[in-house]
Amino acid sequence: CAWTLVHNLAPFVNKRALPRKLYKDLVGVPSSRATVEERKKATREIVDWDSKLPTFLHSVLAGALSAYCCFFDESLIADKIAGTSFTWKLTTWNTAGFFVWDFILHLRYRNIFGMPMLLHAVLGLATYTICGTSKETPMAWHACSLLLFELTTPLMIARICVIKLSLSKEAVRNMTNVFGLSFFLIRMVWGNLYAFPQIWRVLLTGGPLPVWKVMGFWLMTLLSAGLNTYWMYRLCRRIFGVRGGKKEQRRRDKSKSS
Repeated sequence: CAWTLVHNLAPFVNKRALPRKLYKDLVGVPSSRATVEERKKATREIVDWDSKLPTFLHSVLAGALSAYCCFFDESLIADKIAGTSFTWKLTTWNTAGFFVWDFILHLRYRNIFGMPMLLHAVLGLATYTICGTSKETPMAWHACSLLLFELTTPLMIARICVIKLSLSKEAVRNMTNVFGLSFFLIRMVWGNLYAFPQIWRVLLTGGPLPVWKVMGFWLMTLLSAGLNTYWMYRLCRRIFGVRGGKKEQRRRDKSKSS
Protein backbone atom coordinates (compact mmCIF):
# COMPACT_ATOMS: atom_id res chain seq x y z
CA CYS A 1 0.00 0.00 0.00
CA ALA A 2 1.38 3.41 -1.00
CA TRP A 3 0.17 4.95 2.27
CA THR A 4 2.19 2.42 4.28
CA LEU A 5 5.26 3.55 2.34
CA VAL A 6 4.50 7.19 3.15
CA HIS A 7 4.04 6.23 6.81
CA ASN A 8 7.43 4.50 6.81
CA LEU A 9 9.02 7.66 5.39
CA ALA A 10 7.45 9.83 8.09
CA PRO A 11 10.21 9.31 10.72
CA PHE A 12 12.85 10.41 8.19
CA VAL A 13 10.87 13.57 7.43
CA ASN A 14 9.97 14.29 11.06
CA LYS A 15 13.57 14.06 12.29
CA ARG A 16 14.54 16.79 9.85
CA ALA A 17 11.44 18.96 9.87
CA LEU A 18 10.44 19.05 13.55
CA PRO A 19 12.29 20.64 16.48
CA ARG A 20 14.43 18.16 18.44
CA LYS A 21 12.27 18.31 21.55
CA LEU A 22 9.13 17.39 19.59
CA TYR A 23 10.50 14.29 17.86
CA LYS A 24 14.22 13.45 17.65
CA ASP A 25 14.79 13.60 21.41
CA LEU A 26 11.84 11.22 21.93
CA VAL A 27 12.95 8.46 19.55
CA GLY A 28 15.25 6.70 22.02
CA VAL A 29 13.03 7.13 25.08
CA PRO A 30 10.76 4.04 24.60
CA SER A 31 13.82 1.74 24.73
CA SER A 32 15.70 3.69 27.44
CA ARG A 33 15.70 3.45 31.22
CA ALA A 34 13.13 6.19 31.53
CA THR A 35 10.07 5.68 33.71
CA VAL A 36 7.12 3.72 32.39
CA GLU A 37 5.05 6.89 32.11
CA GLU A 38 7.82 8.68 30.18
CA ARG A 39 8.17 5.76 27.76
CA LYS A 40 4.41 5.65 27.18
CA LYS A 41 4.27 9.40 26.61
CA ALA A 42 7.16 9.29 24.14
CA THR A 43 5.56 6.39 22.26
CA ARG A 44 2.26 8.28 22.01
CA GLU A 45 4.00 11.37 20.66
CA ILE A 46 6.06 9.43 18.09
CA VAL A 47 3.07 7.42 16.84
CA ASP A 48 0.97 10.57 16.62
CA TRP A 49 3.59 12.55 14.67
CA ASP A 50 4.31 9.66 12.28
CA SER A 51 0.62 9.44 11.40
CA LYS A 52 0.45 13.13 10.48
CA LEU A 53 2.36 12.98 7.16
CA PRO A 54 0.16 10.39 5.36
CA THR A 55 -2.97 11.93 6.90
CA PHE A 56 -2.03 15.41 5.67
CA LEU A 57 -1.07 14.27 2.16
CA HIS A 58 -4.24 12.21 1.79
CA SER A 59 -6.48 15.05 2.97
CA VAL A 60 -4.99 17.45 0.41
CA LEU A 61 -5.21 14.94 -2.45
CA ALA A 62 -8.66 13.64 -1.48
CA GLY A 63 -9.99 17.15 -0.97
CA ALA A 64 -8.83 18.24 -4.45
CA LEU A 65 -10.19 15.10 -6.16
CA SER A 66 -13.55 15.17 -4.39
CA ALA A 67 -13.99 18.89 -5.08
CA TYR A 68 -13.42 18.24 -8.79
CA CYS A 69 -15.86 15.32 -8.75
CA CYS A 70 -18.58 17.31 -6.98
CA PHE A 71 -18.36 20.58 -8.89
CA PHE A 72 -16.71 19.91 -12.27
CA ASP A 73 -17.18 16.25 -13.22
CA GLU A 74 -20.20 16.35 -15.54
CA SER A 75 -20.62 12.56 -15.56
CA LEU A 76 -21.17 12.47 -11.80
CA ILE A 77 -23.22 15.66 -11.64
CA ALA A 78 -25.60 14.43 -14.37
CA ASP A 79 -26.24 11.10 -12.63
CA LYS A 80 -25.45 11.21 -8.92
CA ILE A 81 -26.40 7.56 -8.34
CA ALA A 82 -25.07 5.63 -11.36
CA GLY A 83 -22.59 8.11 -12.84
CA THR A 84 -18.89 7.22 -12.91
CA SER A 85 -15.65 8.56 -14.37
CA PHE A 86 -11.88 8.10 -14.35
CA THR A 87 -11.51 10.81 -11.70
CA TRP A 88 -14.01 9.00 -9.49
CA LYS A 89 -12.08 5.74 -9.86
CA LEU A 90 -8.83 7.52 -9.01
CA THR A 91 -10.51 9.04 -5.96
CA THR A 92 -11.73 5.62 -4.85
CA TRP A 93 -8.36 3.90 -5.25
CA ASN A 94 -6.67 6.68 -3.33
CA THR A 95 -9.17 6.90 -0.47
CA ALA A 96 -9.99 3.19 -0.05
CA GLY A 97 -6.25 2.46 0.14
CA PHE A 98 -5.77 5.21 2.69
CA PHE A 99 -8.58 3.96 4.90
CA VAL A 100 -7.12 0.42 4.85
CA TRP A 101 -3.92 1.88 6.31
CA ASP A 102 -5.91 4.19 8.59
CA PHE A 103 -8.02 1.35 9.98
CA ILE A 104 -4.98 -0.83 10.73
CA LEU A 105 -3.20 2.10 12.43
CA HIS A 106 -6.16 3.07 14.62
CA LEU A 107 -6.94 -0.54 15.49
CA ARG A 108 -3.34 -1.14 16.59
CA TYR A 109 -3.10 2.14 18.53
CA ARG A 110 -6.73 2.53 19.61
CA ASN A 111 -5.60 3.37 23.14
CA ILE A 112 -3.72 6.36 21.75
CA PHE A 113 -6.13 7.69 19.13
CA GLY A 114 -9.41 6.66 20.78
CA MET A 115 -12.51 4.81 19.61
CA PRO A 116 -14.11 7.75 17.69
CA MET A 117 -11.13 7.80 15.31
CA LEU A 118 -11.31 4.02 14.89
CA LEU A 119 -15.01 4.33 14.08
CA HIS A 120 -14.18 7.07 11.55
CA ALA A 121 -11.69 4.74 9.86
CA VAL A 122 -14.26 1.90 9.75
CA LEU A 123 -16.92 4.16 8.23
CA GLY A 124 -14.50 5.55 5.64
CA LEU A 125 -13.24 2.12 4.62
CA ALA A 126 -16.78 0.70 4.38
CA THR A 127 -18.12 3.65 2.37
CA TYR A 128 -15.43 3.76 -0.30
CA THR A 129 -15.11 -0.02 -0.55
CA ILE A 130 -18.86 -0.40 -1.17
CA CYS A 131 -19.08 2.57 -3.54
CA GLY A 132 -15.87 1.72 -5.34
CA THR A 133 -16.86 -1.88 -6.04
CA SER A 134 -20.45 -1.09 -7.07
CA LYS A 135 -20.84 -1.12 -10.85
CA GLU A 136 -24.51 -0.19 -11.25
CA THR A 137 -25.13 2.19 -8.33
CA PRO A 138 -21.80 3.52 -7.02
CA MET A 139 -23.38 6.77 -5.73
CA ALA A 140 -20.11 8.42 -6.71
CA TRP A 141 -21.22 12.04 -6.39
CA HIS A 142 -22.67 11.46 -2.94
CA ALA A 143 -19.54 9.63 -1.77
CA CYS A 144 -17.37 12.51 -2.97
CA SER A 145 -19.65 15.03 -1.26
CA LEU A 146 -18.73 13.33 2.04
CA LEU A 147 -15.04 13.15 1.17
CA LEU A 148 -14.99 16.96 1.11
CA PHE A 149 -14.89 16.63 4.91
CA GLU A 150 -11.16 15.92 4.49
CA LEU A 151 -10.62 19.60 3.66
CA THR A 152 -10.76 20.31 7.41
CA THR A 153 -7.84 17.97 8.17
CA PRO A 154 -4.92 20.21 7.01
CA LEU A 155 -6.17 22.99 9.31
CA MET A 156 -6.55 20.52 12.17
CA ILE A 157 -2.92 19.41 11.75
CA ALA A 158 -1.78 23.06 11.44
CA ARG A 159 -3.54 23.80 14.74
CA ILE A 160 -1.80 20.87 16.44
CA CYS A 161 1.58 22.11 15.14
CA VAL A 162 0.90 25.62 16.49
CA ILE A 163 0.10 24.13 19.91
CA LYS A 164 3.09 21.76 19.95
CA LEU A 165 5.50 24.51 18.90
CA SER A 166 4.41 26.47 21.99
CA LEU A 167 3.55 29.58 20.01
CA SER A 168 1.68 32.47 21.61
CA LYS A 169 -1.77 32.01 23.11
CA GLU A 170 -3.11 34.41 20.51
CA ALA A 171 -1.72 32.24 17.68
CA VAL A 172 -3.29 29.13 19.21
CA ARG A 173 -6.62 30.90 19.69
CA ASN A 174 -6.63 32.26 16.14
CA MET A 175 -5.75 28.88 14.65
CA THR A 176 -8.42 27.19 16.76
CA ASN A 177 -11.01 29.70 15.56
CA VAL A 178 -10.02 29.23 11.90
CA PHE A 179 -10.17 25.46 12.25
CA GLY A 180 -13.49 25.69 14.10
CA LEU A 181 -15.03 27.87 11.40
CA SER A 182 -13.87 25.53 8.61
CA PHE A 183 -15.17 22.52 10.54
CA PHE A 184 -18.54 24.18 11.03
CA LEU A 185 -18.92 25.23 7.39
CA ILE A 186 -17.67 21.99 5.82
CA ARG A 187 -18.81 19.26 8.18
CA MET A 188 -21.89 20.81 9.74
CA VAL A 189 -23.35 23.14 7.10
CA TRP A 190 -22.24 21.29 3.96
CA GLY A 191 -22.25 17.84 5.57
CA ASN A 192 -25.00 17.54 8.15
CA LEU A 193 -27.33 20.11 6.59
CA TYR A 194 -26.84 19.37 2.88
CA ALA A 195 -24.80 16.30 1.84
CA PHE A 196 -26.34 13.84 4.31
CA PRO A 197 -29.96 14.99 3.65
CA GLN A 198 -29.28 14.52 -0.08
CA ILE A 199 -28.29 10.91 0.58
CA TRP A 200 -31.20 10.34 2.96
CA ARG A 201 -33.61 11.57 0.30
CA VAL A 202 -32.26 8.93 -2.08
CA LEU A 203 -32.47 6.24 0.61
CA LEU A 204 -36.09 7.13 1.43
CA THR A 205 -37.16 6.76 -2.19
CA GLY A 206 -35.21 3.53 -2.56
CA GLY A 207 -34.87 3.75 -6.33
CA PRO A 208 -32.43 1.32 -7.93
CA LEU A 209 -30.51 0.67 -4.72
CA PRO A 210 -30.56 -2.84 -3.26
CA VAL A 211 -31.97 -3.22 0.25
CA TRP A 212 -28.61 -4.10 1.84
CA LYS A 213 -27.05 -0.91 0.47
CA VAL A 214 -29.96 1.22 1.69
CA MET A 215 -29.65 -0.23 5.20
CA GLY A 216 -25.87 0.06 5.16
CA PHE A 217 -25.91 3.68 4.08
CA TRP A 218 -28.50 4.60 6.69
CA LEU A 219 -26.22 3.18 9.38
CA MET A 220 -23.01 4.71 8.04
CA THR A 221 -24.41 8.18 7.36
CA LEU A 222 -26.18 8.45 10.71
CA LEU A 223 -23.01 7.42 12.55
CA SER A 224 -20.91 9.80 10.48
CA ALA A 225 -23.30 12.71 11.08
CA GLY A 226 -23.20 11.86 14.78
CA LEU A 227 -19.39 11.96 14.78
CA ASN A 228 -19.45 15.38 13.10
CA THR A 229 -21.81 16.67 15.77
CA TYR A 230 -19.75 15.15 18.61
CA TRP A 231 -16.49 16.65 17.32
CA MET A 232 -18.17 20.02 16.73
CA TYR A 233 -19.42 19.96 20.32
CA ARG A 234 -15.92 19.26 21.66
CA LEU A 235 -14.41 21.93 19.43
CA CYS A 236 -16.95 24.51 20.61
CA ARG A 237 -16.02 23.76 24.22
CA ARG A 238 -12.40 24.56 23.39
CA ILE A 239 -13.23 27.70 21.41
CA PHE A 240 -15.49 29.12 24.11
CA GLY A 241 -13.30 27.97 26.99
CA VAL A 242 -15.78 25.57 28.59
CA ARG A 243 -13.99 23.41 31.14
CA GLY A 244 -14.45 19.67 30.94
CA GLY A 245 -15.63 17.27 33.59
CA LYS A 246 -13.63 15.59 36.33
CA LYS A 247 -11.96 13.12 33.96
CA GLU A 248 -10.67 15.89 31.67
CA GLN A 249 -9.56 18.00 34.65
CA ARG A 250 -7.53 15.06 36.01
CA ARG A 251 -5.91 14.69 32.59
CA ARG A 252 -4.97 18.39 32.52
CA ASP A 253 -3.56 18.27 36.06
CA LYS A 254 -1.53 15.19 35.14
CA SER A 255 -0.11 16.83 32.02
CA LYS A 256 0.86 19.95 33.99
CA SER A 257 2.74 17.93 36.61
CA SER A 258 4.66 15.87 34.02
